[in-house]
Amino acid sequence: MAIDWAAVVSAINPLNFLPVRTCIILSYEQGVRFVLGYDTALVKTGLRWRFGWGIGKIETQECTLEALQIKPQSCVTSDDEQVLVSTAIEYRIVDLRKLYRTVQEDSYELSLMTKTKGEVLKQVRLLPLEDLLDDQDALGEAVMERLQPKVEEWGIEIVDVYRTDSVKAKHFRLVGDQE
Repeated sequence: MAIDWAAVVSAINPLNFLPVRTCIILSYEQGVRFVLGYDTALVKTGLRWRFGWGIGKIETQECTLEALQIKPQSCVTSDDEQVLVSTAIEYRIVDLRKLYRTVQEDSYELSLMTKTKGEVLKQVRLLPLEDLLDDQDALGEAVMERLQPKVEEWGIEIVDVYRTDSVKAKHFRLVGDQE
């Protein structure tokens, strides 16, 4: 009686029972492998094989340069003038593991926008109106200098912060009698 060794080896091999899934990580993406809720490794680009019954997954995120428009915000300069300032920020994700560990994955843009708004508000408060309107790059450089160390722990690199628009606000406040 002849023994079919191929059948014996395939019966002993535990990988025959595991489902095999593939994942393609493109050149402009980073991936993080999670097993039982813990990030275990940073996954490089290319074709990745995954074995198992679904206890692990790979999350991917684009890591290209992105621009985020910050909505106009009302600020007060050092000489107590009211201005509306719009800014934009260019950034890229450099470490996806840090991003997933420190900021919720869906809200990192909102967190980045909030931090940027706060730094713009602080920097405008230090400048007089003439300096703010005359020097286009001063505000962006100052905000970037203060913002970069704060978001490095998130795994984000700030490439540029620039002012897109600023205008002196003209407003009238009507106050009625309360009688």
